[in-house]
Amino acid sequence: MNRWTVTKGSIGPLSLGMTPDEIEHILSALPESFEMIPEDWDGYEQGSCIRYFLKDSAAILLLYFDQKQRCVCISVDKNIALCYDVVLLDLPVFTTKAAALIAALNEQNCCFYDSMEWQDATQYTFPQLGVSLWREMAFDLSETENNTIQADDYDHLYFNFVRVYDPIYEELLGLTDLWSTERLASSTPPKPILPVSGRIGPLHLGMTPQQVQSAIEQFFSLEQTSDISLGRMVKTSYQLSGGEITAWYVDGQAAGFLISQPLFSIAFPDASDRFLLPFSEEPTQMELVKLCSNSLCVENGSRVLFPSLGICLDTKNGEITAVGLIHPQLERLIYLLG
Repeated sequence: MNRWTVTKGSIGPLSLGMTPDEIEHILSALPESFEMIPEDWDGYEQGSCIRYFLKDSAAILLLYFDQKQRCVCISVDKNIALCYDVVLLDLPVFTTKAAALIAALNEQNCCFYDSMEWQDATQYTFPQLGVSLWREMAFDLSETENNTIQADDYDHLYFNFVRVYDPIYEELLGLTDLWSTERLASSTPPKPILPVSGRIGPLHLGMTPQQVQSAIEQFFSLEQTSDISLGRMVKTSYQLSGGEITAWYVDGQAAGFLISQPLFSIAFPDASDRFLLPFSEEPTQMELVKLCSNSLCVENGSRVLFPSLGICLDTKNGEITAVGLIHPQLERLIYLLG
């Protein structure tokens, strides 16, 4: 699996103290292609910045250099998770909800944040780790109406950036004058429950692409497949006679499925294979409303996601057109890829 580990002074293969040439050499050896844009370091004329964009993605690497052209800060944004699993103390930085990540890190490390209440903060700094985490805004799930939330708001439950930095440059990086605490109150969210242990008909989370195609061909007449890939993510569409099945793969294993409504009943020849949800043979909009009243619902255009259930649905003109499931720890990656 492609993994970038965050440690004190490094993120993946990039380390503080490196020169621009050393960083360029490392990035050029990666399978992904990066575009470089030099920038000024606002507030520090002797310093400089280089912003790297990952081609075919919005992923950004932002690096700060001092007057000696030594890297003093490495910042990585959420979209890099499409290519690399960025982990801090064995926790995925961009697919673990912010509250859970902060609570886990704060068990052993003092935390500084930019709000009187830690839950309302957007920036969290851990001096002992030399790490800072940032999100665009805080969002309180208790503020949702009818248990429904837009996908962009739901994304605020996660962090957008992680960075490691040289403490000498804390003030120039805007990491001073923050509130602090020795230990945050515990805030462990409930673990999501997957429907029937993560399966939809003959398809199971964790399958390889070969296993998925073999299972599909046992039930349906497969006409063609098409792939969209980016880094460690692959989205495969299986065109079938009578409908379509979409599968998302992360590091070669199925992380989610979406099956179109005409194929839904065929996928469940036995009632025991159905979701542990109040669905009839053909889910209706009324049943969707009932789900929303009991579970958090994330709306992303015509697609709705129930994170606590690991269920996603596509709708059109009030009708449910596709039913699927998504691994709860990888829902954000699937949201980023589309």
